[in-house]
Amino acid sequence: MIAIREPRASEAAACRLLLPEARLAPHAAQFRLAVDDGHIIGASAFHDDGATIGGVRFHVIPPHRRQGIASLLLANIDETARALGREKLTAHADIHNEADAEPFLEARGFRRISRLTVVDCEIGKLRASWQAARQKLRPEDALPESARFVEIGGIDDATMNEIVRLYAEHIAHVPYMPGQRRLWNLQRFRDSLVLTIDGKVAGVLLAQVTDGVLHAPAWIVPPEYRSRHIGLWLRVTLVDRLIDRVKRARFEFLESATASAKVKNEAGYETVRVIAGFERDIAEKPD
Repeated sequence: MIAIREPRASEAAACRLLLPEARLAPHAAQFRLAVDDGHIIGASAFHDDGATIGGVRFHVIPPHRRQGIASLLLANIDETARALGREKLTAHADIHNEADAEPFLEARGFRRISRLTVVDCEIGKLRASWQAARQKLRPEDALPESARFVEIGGIDDATMNEIVRLYAEHIAHVPYMPGQRRLWNLQRFRDSLVLTIDGKVAGVLLAQVTDGVLHAPAWIVPPEYRSRHIGLWLRVTLVDRLIDRVKRARFEFLESATASAKVKNEAGYETVRVIAGFERDIAEKPD
């Protein structure tokens, strides 16, 4: 008989091995194990944020898949959620590399609410593409004399607060609150570039280089500047500054970011991951 239970202290390493991404979540993960005759055959991870049960993930060892193990793990999470008085579950899955994830979740009442695409490109190819795009700019597309490119470490508090506000509005899609500056700590993207025009933030490209890979998780241009090719100026200037340190570039965008999707197609990026977010009401307890 298959048992679903909390892991013992000695099984913590097994949880991290089966669901390594749970360690990277902003909330502390809780784990459950599926055990058959003393052998671990699957695991789930989730966290309780006080309103919903989020970060739901599953991993079933290949020989035991398609035997209802993940469904048992999900039923256990439902039971936990009901005991805590929660009303919703949220889950994420890499639907580019996990072909069965979306059909499994949809068959159990989840609906997709977001999709984040992660793409990758060799830096030389990327630079050539962006430089070719810059050559097409007309004289009237030039930046005004008041334009300044500033590294994120060199901006003042007022400008940092404006960047956090833009991130809240256009990336996180939540109301701006002062405490978000500490929560997101955008300064950690130490290679980021900010463009100001007349002292106002006209664009931000968050970036960080690690082991030769340029990771750009957010590219923000306020609506009033989007007709001025600000995004292109940011991208080309950033690559020009970092070209000696970077071998590959990786960035991500939501499905609503049509401009980013266009850039991905023009530069020849390869899709690495597609992280989809799902949501479902807590299932009622079976009779």
